Amino acid sequence: MKKEREFLNELYSNQIEKIPYLDYFRNDKYLRKKLFAEYLLTEKKVDLNLFLSNYYSDNEWNKGFIEIHENLPRIESRSLSDVTIPCATFRQKTEFEKNISVLKDKFNHLVSEKELPEKYFSHSIIKTNISEKLKFVSQKIEDFKIFVLSENFNNADKYAPIFADNIIKNLDGIGIPKLKNKVLNEFLNNQTNFNLDIAFHFKTLSTNESISKKEIERRYSELKMFADAYIRNYLEALPVQPKEMEDGIEFEKIIFEISKSENKFNKGIPMQVVIDHFKVFITSKNKNDEYYLTGDQLISFLKRCFLKDNNEPVQKINYTSGEKGDVIKRFYQFYDMACSQYFVNNPKKPFIDCFLNGFEFGERSSFESYFKGNKSNKQW
Repeated sequence: MKKEREFLNELYSNQIEKIPYLDYFRNDKYLRKKLFAEYLLTEKKVDLNLFLSNYYSDNEWNKGFIEIHENLPRIESRSLSDVTIPCATFRQKTEFEKNISVLKDKFNHLVSEKELPEKYFSHSIIKTNISEKLKFVSQKIEDFKIFVLSENFNNADKYAPIFADNIIKNLDGIGIPKLKNKVLNEFLNNQTNFNLDIAFHFKTLSTNESISKKEIERRYSELKMFADAYIRNYLEALPVQPKEMEDGIEFEKIIFEISKSENKFNKGIPMQVVIDHFKVFITSKNKNDEYYLTGDQLISFLKRCFLKDNNEPVQKINYTSGEKGDVIKRFYQFYDMACSQYFVNNPKKPFIDCFLNGFEFGERSSFESYFKGNKSNKQW
Protein backbone atom coordinates (compact mmCIF):
# COMPACT_ATOMS: atom_id res chain seq x y z
CA MET A 1 0.00 0.00 0.00
CA LYS A 2 2.84 2.40 0.78
CA LYS A 3 4.38 2.00 -2.67
CA GLU A 4 1.02 2.44 -4.35
CA ARG A 5 0.41 5.59 -2.32
CA GLU A 6 3.81 6.98 -3.38
CA PHE A 7 3.01 6.11 -6.99
CA LEU A 8 -0.33 7.93 -6.87
CA ASN A 9 1.23 10.93 -5.15
CA GLU A 10 3.76 11.22 -7.95
CA LEU A 11 1.16 10.62 -10.66
CA TYR A 12 -1.17 13.37 -9.46
CA SER A 13 1.52 15.75 -8.22
CA ASN A 14 1.93 19.14 -9.86
CA GLN A 15 5.67 18.65 -9.45
CA ILE A 16 5.94 15.66 -11.76
CA GLU A 17 8.12 16.15 -14.79
CA LYS A 18 6.14 16.72 -17.97
CA ILE A 19 5.15 13.33 -19.36
CA PRO A 20 3.11 13.16 -22.56
CA TYR A 21 -0.40 11.70 -22.31
CA LEU A 22 -0.24 11.72 -18.50
CA ASP A 23 -3.99 12.29 -18.23
CA TYR A 24 -4.64 8.92 -19.85
CA PHE A 25 -3.20 7.28 -16.74
CA ARG A 26 -4.82 9.69 -14.32
CA ASN A 27 -8.26 9.02 -15.78
CA ASP A 28 -8.07 5.30 -16.57
CA LYS A 29 -7.81 2.62 -13.88
CA TYR A 30 -6.56 -0.06 -16.30
CA LEU A 31 -3.74 2.13 -17.64
CA ARG A 32 -2.78 3.18 -14.10
CA LYS A 33 -2.36 -0.49 -13.16
CA LYS A 34 -0.08 -1.00 -16.15
CA LEU A 35 2.02 2.05 -15.29
CA PHE A 36 2.21 1.03 -11.63
CA ALA A 37 3.53 -2.42 -12.60
CA GLU A 38 6.39 -0.77 -14.53
CA TYR A 39 6.92 1.79 -11.79
CA LEU A 40 7.78 -1.04 -9.38
CA LEU A 41 10.48 -2.26 -11.77
CA THR A 42 12.43 1.02 -11.73
CA GLU A 43 15.46 1.44 -9.51
CA LYS A 44 14.73 3.20 -6.22
CA LYS A 45 16.55 6.53 -5.96
CA VAL A 46 16.63 9.52 -3.62
CA ASP A 47 13.48 11.58 -3.99
CA LEU A 48 13.57 15.28 -3.07
CA ASN A 49 9.83 15.67 -3.60
CA LEU A 50 9.15 12.82 -1.21
CA PHE A 51 11.43 14.48 1.33
CA LEU A 52 9.73 17.87 0.95
CA SER A 53 6.27 16.32 1.17
CA ASN A 54 7.15 15.37 4.72
CA TYR A 55 7.16 19.08 5.55
CA TYR A 56 4.50 20.47 3.21
CA SER A 57 1.09 19.18 2.16
CA ASP A 58 -0.05 19.61 -1.45
CA ASN A 59 -2.22 22.55 -0.43
CA GLU A 60 0.67 24.24 1.41
CA TRP A 61 2.93 23.57 -1.57
CA ASN A 62 0.46 25.14 -4.03
CA LYS A 63 -0.09 28.08 -1.70
CA GLY A 64 3.67 28.62 -1.49
CA PHE A 65 4.01 28.84 -5.26
CA ILE A 66 1.07 31.23 -5.48
CA GLU A 67 2.89 33.49 -3.01
CA ILE A 68 6.04 33.33 -5.15
CA HIS A 69 4.07 34.27 -8.25
CA GLU A 70 2.35 37.16 -6.48
CA ASN A 71 5.71 38.38 -5.19
CA LEU A 72 7.12 38.80 -8.69
CA PRO A 73 7.62 42.47 -9.68
CA ARG A 74 5.22 43.58 -12.40
CA ILE A 75 5.40 46.03 -15.25
CA GLU A 76 2.61 47.25 -17.46
CA SER A 77 3.05 46.49 -21.15
CA ARG A 78 0.93 47.74 -23.98
CA SER A 79 2.77 45.73 -26.63
CA LEU A 80 1.19 42.40 -25.64
CA SER A 81 -2.52 43.23 -25.59
CA ASP A 82 -2.20 45.27 -22.38
CA VAL A 83 -1.34 42.28 -20.22
CA THR A 84 0.66 42.50 -17.01
CA ILE A 85 3.80 40.39 -17.15
CA PRO A 86 6.52 39.55 -14.58
CA CYS A 87 9.63 41.65 -14.65
CA ALA A 88 13.00 39.97 -14.07
CA THR A 89 14.24 42.46 -11.48
CA PHE A 90 15.66 41.82 -8.02
CA ARG A 91 13.13 40.80 -5.39
CA GLN A 92 12.96 39.47 -1.85
CA LYS A 93 12.41 35.74 -1.42
CA THR A 94 9.23 34.62 0.29
CA GLU A 95 9.36 32.68 3.56
CA PHE A 96 8.30 29.60 1.61
CA GLU A 97 11.29 29.90 -0.75
CA LYS A 98 13.66 30.41 2.17
CA ASN A 99 12.33 27.31 3.93
CA ILE A 100 12.55 25.23 0.78
CA SER A 101 16.15 26.34 0.28
CA VAL A 102 17.02 25.23 3.84
CA LEU A 103 15.29 21.87 3.33
CA LYS A 104 17.14 21.29 0.06
CA ASP A 105 20.45 21.93 1.79
CA LYS A 106 19.47 19.48 4.51
CA PHE A 107 18.43 16.90 1.91
CA ASN A 108 21.70 17.24 -0.03
CA HIS A 109 23.71 16.91 3.16
CA LEU A 110 21.91 13.71 4.14
CA VAL A 111 22.49 12.31 0.66
CA SER A 112 26.19 13.19 0.62
CA GLU A 113 26.65 11.63 4.06
CA LYS A 114 24.60 8.60 3.02
CA GLU A 115 22.29 9.24 5.95
CA LEU A 116 19.06 9.81 4.05
CA PRO A 117 16.39 7.46 5.50
CA GLU A 118 15.12 4.68 3.25
CA LYS A 119 11.63 6.15 3.25
CA TYR A 120 12.91 8.99 1.05
CA PHE A 121 13.97 6.61 -1.71
CA SER A 122 11.36 5.82 -4.32
CA HIS A 123 10.66 4.33 -7.69
CA SER A 124 10.03 6.76 -10.53
CA ILE A 125 7.28 7.10 -13.13
CA ILE A 126 9.54 9.08 -15.45
CA LYS A 127 12.05 6.20 -15.52
CA THR A 128 9.52 3.64 -16.75
CA ASN A 129 9.66 2.21 -20.25
CA ILE A 130 6.17 3.60 -20.81
CA SER A 131 7.30 7.14 -20.02
CA GLU A 132 10.43 6.89 -22.17
CA LYS A 133 8.52 5.51 -25.15
CA LEU A 134 5.78 8.14 -24.88
CA LYS A 135 8.38 10.92 -24.74
CA PHE A 136 9.95 9.56 -27.90
CA VAL A 137 6.58 9.32 -29.67
CA SER A 138 5.63 12.83 -28.58
CA GLN A 139 8.92 14.24 -29.85
CA LYS A 140 8.49 12.47 -33.19
CA ILE A 141 5.03 14.01 -33.53
CA GLU A 142 6.48 17.46 -32.83
CA ASP A 143 9.20 16.84 -35.43
CA PHE A 144 6.49 15.79 -37.86
CA LYS A 145 4.61 19.04 -37.31
CA ILE A 146 7.58 21.28 -38.07
CA PHE A 147 8.85 19.18 -40.98
CA VAL A 148 6.71 21.41 -43.21
CA LEU A 149 9.20 24.22 -42.52
CA SER A 150 12.14 22.19 -43.74
CA GLU A 151 14.01 23.34 -46.80
CA ASN A 152 14.06 19.68 -47.83
CA PHE A 153 10.29 19.26 -47.69
CA ASN A 154 9.21 16.93 -50.45
CA ASN A 155 7.84 13.44 -50.97
CA ALA A 156 5.20 13.80 -48.27
CA ASP A 157 3.67 10.53 -49.46
CA LYS A 158 6.92 8.75 -48.53
CA TYR A 159 7.87 10.63 -45.37
CA ALA A 160 4.45 10.35 -43.69
CA PRO A 161 4.18 6.51 -43.78
CA ILE A 162 7.74 6.18 -42.43
CA PHE A 163 6.84 8.54 -39.58
CA ALA A 164 3.57 6.72 -38.84
CA ASP A 165 5.24 3.31 -38.90
CA ASN A 166 7.92 4.57 -36.52
CA ILE A 167 5.49 5.77 -33.86
CA ILE A 168 3.36 2.63 -34.22
CA LYS A 169 6.40 0.41 -33.61
CA ASN A 170 7.38 2.43 -30.54
CA LEU A 171 3.85 2.22 -29.18
CA ASP A 172 3.90 -1.52 -29.85
CA GLY A 173 7.07 -1.61 -27.76
CA ILE A 174 5.04 -0.45 -24.75
CA GLY A 175 2.82 -3.50 -25.07
CA ILE A 176 -0.51 -1.89 -24.12
CA PRO A 177 -2.94 -1.97 -27.08
CA LYS A 178 -5.45 0.29 -25.34
CA LEU A 179 -2.82 3.01 -24.83
CA LYS A 180 -1.58 2.66 -28.41
CA ASN A 181 -5.10 3.10 -29.77
CA LYS A 182 -5.68 6.18 -27.61
CA VAL A 183 -2.46 7.88 -28.78
CA LEU A 184 -3.07 7.07 -32.44
CA ASN A 185 -6.69 8.21 -32.33
CA GLU A 186 -5.68 11.45 -30.63
CA PHE A 187 -3.25 12.06 -33.49
CA LEU A 188 -5.99 11.35 -36.04
CA ASN A 189 -8.48 13.66 -34.32
CA ASN A 190 -6.02 16.54 -33.97
CA GLN A 191 -6.20 18.18 -37.36
CA THR A 192 -4.70 21.51 -36.32
CA ASN A 193 -0.99 22.18 -36.05
CA PHE A 194 -1.02 24.55 -33.06
CA ASN A 195 2.75 25.00 -33.30
CA LEU A 196 2.53 26.29 -36.85
CA ASP A 197 2.09 29.99 -36.06
CA ILE A 198 4.99 30.07 -33.58
CA ALA A 199 7.26 27.97 -35.77
CA PHE A 200 6.44 30.04 -38.84
CA HIS A 201 7.17 33.26 -36.92
CA PHE A 202 10.64 32.11 -35.85
CA LYS A 203 11.32 30.64 -39.27
CA THR A 204 10.71 33.97 -40.99
CA LEU A 205 12.76 35.84 -38.39
CA SER A 206 15.79 33.58 -38.69
CA THR A 207 15.94 33.09 -42.46
CA ASN A 208 15.46 35.06 -45.63
CA GLU A 209 13.60 32.19 -47.25
CA SER A 210 10.45 33.31 -49.01
CA ILE A 211 7.62 31.01 -47.95
CA SER A 212 4.02 31.94 -47.26
CA LYS A 213 1.94 30.80 -44.34
CA LYS A 214 -0.62 29.51 -46.82
CA GLU A 215 2.02 27.26 -48.38
CA ILE A 216 3.00 25.97 -44.94
CA GLU A 217 -0.63 25.12 -44.18
CA ARG A 218 -0.97 23.36 -47.53
CA ARG A 219 2.12 21.28 -46.81
CA TYR A 220 0.84 20.26 -43.40
CA SER A 221 -2.57 19.25 -44.74
CA GLU A 222 -0.87 17.10 -47.37
CA LEU A 223 1.52 15.52 -44.88
CA LYS A 224 -1.23 14.85 -42.34
CA MET A 225 -3.46 13.28 -44.97
CA PHE A 226 -0.85 10.62 -45.83
CA ALA A 227 -0.02 9.91 -42.18
CA ASP A 228 -3.70 9.64 -41.23
CA ALA A 229 -4.37 7.22 -44.08
CA TYR A 230 -1.53 4.94 -42.97
CA ILE A 231 -2.67 4.95 -39.33
CA ARG A 232 -6.34 4.38 -40.21
CA ASN A 233 -5.44 1.39 -42.39
CA TYR A 234 -3.34 0.00 -39.55
CA LEU A 235 -6.11 0.42 -36.96
CA GLU A 236 -8.77 -1.09 -39.22
CA ALA A 237 -6.62 -4.19 -39.71
CA LEU A 238 -6.25 -4.79 -35.96
CA PRO A 239 -8.31 -7.52 -34.27
CA VAL A 240 -11.25 -6.05 -32.39
CA GLN A 241 -10.43 -5.48 -28.73
CA PRO A 242 -13.28 -6.51 -26.43
CA LYS A 243 -14.54 -3.53 -24.44
CA GLU A 244 -15.58 -5.76 -21.59
CA MET A 245 -11.93 -6.70 -21.08
CA GLU A 246 -10.36 -3.26 -21.20
CA ASP A 247 -10.43 -2.93 -17.42
CA GLY A 248 -9.25 -6.50 -16.83
CA ILE A 249 -6.54 -8.74 -18.25
CA GLU A 250 -5.84 -7.74 -21.81
CA PHE A 251 -6.91 -9.87 -24.74
CA GLU A 252 -3.41 -10.79 -25.92
CA LYS A 253 -2.38 -12.07 -22.50
CA ILE A 254 -5.37 -14.42 -22.27
CA ILE A 255 -4.77 -15.68 -25.80
CA PHE A 256 -1.12 -16.30 -24.93
CA GLU A 257 -2.11 -18.31 -21.87
CA ILE A 258 -4.56 -20.37 -23.94
CA SER A 259 -1.88 -20.98 -26.58
CA LYS A 260 0.29 -22.67 -23.94
CA SER A 261 -2.55 -24.89 -22.70
CA GLU A 262 -3.16 -28.50 -23.69
CA ASN A 263 -5.75 -29.07 -26.38
CA LYS A 264 -8.21 -31.34 -24.58
CA PHE A 265 -10.27 -31.92 -27.69
CA ASN A 266 -7.32 -33.31 -29.63
CA LYS A 267 -3.90 -33.34 -27.96
CA GLY A 268 -2.11 -33.68 -31.31
CA ILE A 269 -3.11 -30.19 -32.46
CA PRO A 270 -1.34 -27.31 -30.65
CA MET A 271 -3.64 -24.64 -29.27
CA GLN A 272 -1.68 -21.98 -31.16
CA VAL A 273 -2.75 -23.66 -34.39
CA VAL A 274 -6.37 -23.61 -33.19
CA ILE A 275 -6.12 -19.91 -32.30
CA ASP A 276 -4.52 -18.97 -35.62
CA HIS A 277 -7.26 -20.80 -37.53
CA PHE A 278 -10.26 -19.26 -35.78
CA LYS A 279 -8.83 -15.79 -35.10
CA VAL A 280 -10.07 -14.82 -38.55
CA PHE A 281 -13.54 -14.43 -37.03
CA ILE A 282 -12.40 -11.35 -35.07
CA THR A 283 -10.51 -9.76 -37.97
CA SER A 284 -13.02 -10.37 -40.79
CA LYS A 285 -16.41 -8.71 -41.20
CA ASN A 286 -19.79 -9.93 -42.42
CA LYS A 287 -21.90 -8.36 -45.17
CA ASN A 288 -23.12 -5.74 -42.69
CA ASP A 289 -19.53 -4.65 -42.08
CA GLU A 290 -19.57 -6.15 -38.56
CA TYR A 291 -17.11 -8.59 -37.03
CA TYR A 292 -18.23 -12.21 -36.84
CA LEU A 293 -17.03 -12.48 -33.24
CA THR A 294 -15.75 -10.21 -30.50
CA GLY A 295 -12.49 -11.07 -28.81
CA ASP A 296 -14.44 -12.10 -25.72
CA GLN A 297 -16.56 -14.55 -27.73
CA LEU A 298 -13.48 -16.09 -29.36
CA ILE A 299 -11.88 -16.69 -25.97
CA SER A 300 -15.09 -18.22 -24.63
CA PHE A 301 -15.30 -20.58 -27.61
CA LEU A 302 -11.67 -21.67 -27.28
CA LYS A 303 -12.08 -22.38 -23.57
CA ARG A 304 -15.38 -24.22 -23.91
CA CYS A 305 -14.56 -26.37 -26.96
CA PHE A 306 -10.83 -27.00 -26.69
CA LEU A 307 -10.08 -26.60 -22.98
CA LYS A 308 -13.36 -28.30 -21.97
CA ASP A 309 -14.49 -25.44 -19.75
CA ASN A 310 -18.27 -25.88 -19.75
CA ASN A 311 -18.68 -22.86 -17.51
CA GLU A 312 -18.23 -20.76 -20.64
CA PRO A 313 -21.53 -19.92 -22.40
CA VAL A 314 -22.50 -21.08 -25.88
CA GLN A 315 -21.85 -18.27 -28.37
CA LYS A 316 -23.61 -17.07 -31.50
CA ILE A 317 -21.66 -16.07 -34.59
CA ASN A 318 -22.70 -12.76 -36.14
CA TYR A 319 -23.36 -13.87 -39.72
CA THR A 320 -26.05 -12.48 -42.00
CA SER A 321 -28.59 -14.22 -44.19
CA GLY A 322 -26.79 -16.29 -46.81
CA GLU A 323 -23.50 -16.45 -44.88
CA LYS A 324 -24.14 -19.57 -42.80
CA GLY A 325 -22.40 -21.80 -45.34
CA ASP A 326 -19.43 -19.42 -45.50
CA VAL A 327 -18.97 -19.58 -41.72
CA ILE A 328 -19.37 -23.36 -41.48
CA LYS A 329 -16.78 -23.72 -44.24
CA ARG A 330 -14.18 -22.34 -41.85
CA PHE A 331 -15.05 -25.07 -39.35
CA TYR A 332 -14.83 -27.69 -42.08
CA GLN A 333 -11.40 -26.32 -43.05
CA PHE A 334 -10.24 -26.97 -39.50
CA TYR A 335 -11.39 -30.58 -39.76
CA ASP A 336 -9.68 -30.92 -43.14
CA MET A 337 -6.44 -29.45 -41.78
CA ALA A 338 -6.54 -31.82 -38.78
CA CYS A 339 -6.83 -34.81 -41.11
CA SER A 340 -4.25 -33.73 -43.68
CA GLN A 341 -1.60 -32.07 -41.50
CA TYR A 342 -2.03 -33.71 -38.11
CA PHE A 343 -3.08 -37.15 -39.34
CA VAL A 344 -6.35 -37.16 -37.43
CA ASN A 345 -8.39 -40.15 -38.55
CA ASN A 346 -11.51 -39.28 -36.59
CA PRO A 347 -14.79 -39.13 -38.46
CA LYS A 348 -16.59 -35.82 -38.78
CA LYS A 349 -18.94 -36.45 -35.87
CA PRO A 350 -16.56 -35.53 -32.98
CA PHE A 351 -15.66 -32.28 -34.77
CA ILE A 352 -19.30 -31.41 -35.42
CA ASP A 353 -20.12 -32.21 -31.79
CA CYS A 354 -17.31 -29.93 -30.66
CA PHE A 355 -18.39 -26.99 -32.80
CA LEU A 356 -22.09 -27.31 -31.97
CA ASN A 357 -21.12 -27.40 -28.29
CA GLY A 358 -19.57 -23.96 -28.71
CA PHE A 359 -21.95 -22.17 -31.09
CA GLU A 360 -25.63 -21.93 -31.86
CA PHE A 361 -26.24 -23.05 -35.43
CA GLY A 362 -29.84 -24.22 -35.29
CA GLU A 363 -30.68 -27.73 -36.40
CA ARG A 364 -27.78 -30.20 -36.45
CA SER A 365 -28.86 -31.50 -39.85
CA SER A 366 -28.49 -27.99 -41.29
CA PHE A 367 -24.94 -27.71 -39.96
CA GLU A 368 -24.04 -31.18 -41.29
CA SER A 369 -25.36 -30.33 -44.74
CA TYR A 370 -22.90 -27.41 -44.96
CA PHE A 371 -19.99 -29.27 -43.35
CA LYS A 372 -18.35 -30.04 -46.68
CA GLY A 373 -15.56 -28.57 -48.75
CA ASN A 374 -17.65 -27.57 -51.74
CA LYS A 375 -20.58 -25.76 -50.15
CA SER A 376 -19.13 -22.23 -50.25
CA ASN A 377 -16.82 -20.16 -52.42
CA LYS A 378 -15.78 -18.00 -49.49
CA GLN A 379 -12.02 -17.39 -49.32
CA TRP A 380 -10.97 -17.20 -45.71
